[in-house]
Order: sequence, then structure tokens, then C-alpha cells
Amino acid sequence: MSCEKGTPYPSYRGYDYFGKALAQRGFVVVSLSADAINMTSLDYGDRARLINEHLRL
Repeated sequence: MSCEKGTPYPSYRGYDYFGKALAQRGFVVVSLSADAINMTSLDYGDRARLINEHLRL
């Protein structure tokens, strides 16, 4: 689903229940917003680079 420029889309809500269940079992759960990439790129490598950079940080 696309979103208007500058308006974040809360896609994490679709699997928030799963993240909560994992967190209750001791897992660290993170959701990265990739709205800008979703709006500008069809290259899945861009998403991978975003995730890798956040993991590096």
C-alpha cells in the first residue's frame, strides 16, 4: 500500500501481536519504517541495505 509523501504508514500494526508475543518470551523485536524506500524504489536490495545499516548501528 502506498502512502502520501511525508505521511508514515503504520504497517507494523499488522504483525504487532506477533512482536508482542516474541517480546514476552525474551526476544528483542524491532520494526523499521521503510516508507521512503517503498515510495521511491522497487529494488529489494535497498530494503536489505536499510536493515543491514540499522543492525550495524
